[in-house]
Amino acid sequence: MKARLKTIKIHSPIWKTRSIGIATYKLCEGMIIEIDYKTKEGKRLYPGKYTISLDKALSYPIQTLSSGMRLKIIPIDDLERMDTPPKKKTKIIPDNSDLTEAEHGEVLDALGFNELPGATGDEIPKCILKGRTNDGD
Repeated sequence: MKARLKTIKIHSPIWKTRSIGIATYKLCEGMIIEIDYKTKEGKRLYPGKYTISLDKALSYPIQTLSSGMRLKIIPIDDLERMDTPPKKKTKIIPDNSDLTEAEHGEVLDALGFNELPGATGDEIPKCILKGRTNDGD
């Protein structure tokens, strides 16, 4: 049987410490945290969903409210973002201005720049090869 993931909504962070407070009775393994606080413009300040392991959450200090409710105070920076897309690998293109025209062609082929529209001679390849990046697009 699969464990059901529990979503905990936080309406406002603790601004002084940039933390959130989660009631101790709500803590569980596999919890999903959403901070739905919005700016004046209506945009969420902390978009997306976050998670933290139960063991790590239990390691933070407890604050007891006047009502008797006990909260674990967890820094927002210690939460793990769940929906972050994987980072693109960036190829670093070195400064190869001292290469021959044939060597420029080999480097361009290796990097996936076969033909550039409107390119004449090796003007554009030198431009591309001077320490710029190619995100593989």
